[in-house]
Amino acid sequence: MASSAVVLLKMLGLYHSGRLVRSKLCSRCGRSKKHNAFRYTENQCKVCDSLTWDHRGVPTVVTDSDIGSSFFNHCGSGLLSLLWLLLITCITLANIILLITRYHNARCDIVHVIAWIGMKLLLYIGPFTCLISVIHTTWPTVFMGSWSNALAVEFLVHRMRFVKMKEKKFAGYAFFLGSIAIMCTQCVQIVAPYFDPVLVSPMAANETISGLTTIVPLHFFIVIEGFINFGGFCYLVYLLRCSYESEIRLVSKFLRENIEDIDLCRARLAEAFDAYHIFREFASGWIAMNLILCTVCLLLELHIWIVKPSHWHSFSTSTRFF
Repeated sequence: MASSAVVLLKMLGLYHSGRLVRSKLCSRCGRSKKHNAFRYTENQCKVCDSLTWDHRGVPTVVTDSDIGSSFFNHCGSGLLSLLWLLLITCITLANIILLITRYHNARCDIVHVIAWIGMKLLLYIGPFTCLISVIHTTWPTVFMGSWSNALAVEFLVHRMRFVKMKEKKFAGYAFFLGSIAIMCTQCVQIVAPYFDPVLVSPMAANETISGLTTIVPLHFFIVIEGFINFGGFCYLVYLLRCSYESEIRLVSKFLRENIEDIDLCRARLAEAFDAYHIFREFASGWIAMNLILCTVCLLLELHIWIVKPSHWHSFSTSTRFF
């Protein structure tokens, strides 16, 4: 796992002050807390040993120094991660509340407000799921459900063991550059009313011109943080998906080597299914929320740009007059 992926976890608030790389036990060994459920030599378990395989199927010992987390990890990492996610939450809520309370002065209808709020909520999906995971990791009885474990740091670090990161780094570059491009476009849209209010909606023009000291700084923070974290979060989900593709090949190799022992094969398949079940629950909810908000935001933007061009023209004329 490259150090860039560790920085990504830090930006998403998925960090804590303990060790990130920990030995993983199979379910049976986990109940007894010993590596002896399926032993092939003294005090060793074949299933637990297979969980230490890399993408080549070779048992590999990985430490925090190997993945680059020792430089970023310190005693206050967990608290800082929680505070970072709470800061994003508070700023997003404050921005939405200000938009709702001030839209009456924007000379536009509720469609513009809903479109802006939808975009803010879309960018908040990633930090929200990370916040739920951090709270669930700290207090396991809160937010019950296995999907919260999909973003646990130990789970993510273990899943990256199965991924050949050198081949997946180009996808990370693509996600990052795409996020930067969209972020720059949105920043230009925020400052566009200073040059030509016709380029943007009346809501954007009014909030930029009349709310420079309140809403505009919040817009910039949400856009910069939101799109960078959105691209990083999508890349993280992509890496998780790739880890399961790689694990299928590793499980097939394990089954071929131990086909005589049915119980051993069942135990390894159960470990793979449990891990996939966690990811499936998380991915289904994450994709559903993104599809709903993306569809709503897209339809509202089409309504704003196509249905009401005349309303924009009247607003821009009055803005230039003043």
